[in-house]
Amino acid sequence: MKTLAIGDNCIDHYVNRGEKYVGGCSVNFAVYMCQLGAESAYLGAVGNDENGRLVLKELQNAKVDVSKVHVMEGETAVTEVDLEGNDRKFLAYREGVLKQFKLNKTDEDLIQRVDLIHTSVYGNIDEKVADLSRNAVLCYDFGNKLDYQNREQVLNAVQYAFFSYTKEDEFILDYLKNAYRNSIKCVIATLGENGSIAYDGEKFYRHGIRKVETVDTIGAGDSFIAGFMYAKMNGEDILSCLWAGAAKAEETIQHFGAF
Repeated sequence: MKTLAIGDNCIDHYVNRGEKYVGGCSVNFAVYMCQLGAESAYLGAVGNDENGRLVLKELQNAKVDVSKVHVMEGETAVTEVDLEGNDRKFLAYREGVLKQFKLNKTDEDLIQRVDLIHTSVYGNIDEKVADLSRNAVLCYDFGNKLDYQNREQVLNAVQYAFFSYTKEDEFILDYLKNAYRNSIKCVIATLGENGSIAYDGEKFYRHGIRKVETVDTIGAGDSFIAGFMYAKMNGEDILSCLWAGAAKAEETIQHFGAF
């Protein structure tokens, strides 16, 4: 299986610990897919600064293909993070050169060679999602941006849509039903400590979580998506995919940083 994550990367700077880790929705997904056994590439933009070099180094160490990453004049994105207990709190975000990232013709050969593409609301490529979904299975992470301005455009193009919410209630059940399209295979909501729920146009599927020691919740949602999509691309049913997503997230939350 060949996968490609397109979009954001950043340095997660833990201000209360004086530490920094490489992260970002798309970067995390690329690394997790490698950990699960897929061939994985990342496509995005980093600055020509120390942080940009760190992003490339960590991805290469994780066996992610970074041959098409755009290295641009300027600063790599940085997210300031604090920990309250074992839960993260985002303090500030500097987008840096990611603000200028756009797909170009030299990226097309990589896009044409993959089976699965991942991107998110932070990818800056919404205008390309319809084209991308013609080449490969496309999964999209909306995060907690349930009122995202380009939601309809994206939902009409993707096969798997992921959302983040807090609990199962009438709101999220109706939301998932309304988000479903005939072209979509499944819409999924992660619910934090309340597990996850999926809808395939006919019925809902649910999965809880196991209690494990939680060190840092950064990357939990990204690893869930990776676990779910790896299982799905290997022919598993939805319940098995929810289980696989939860299992991957359990690994992630037991260490600092996304990976």
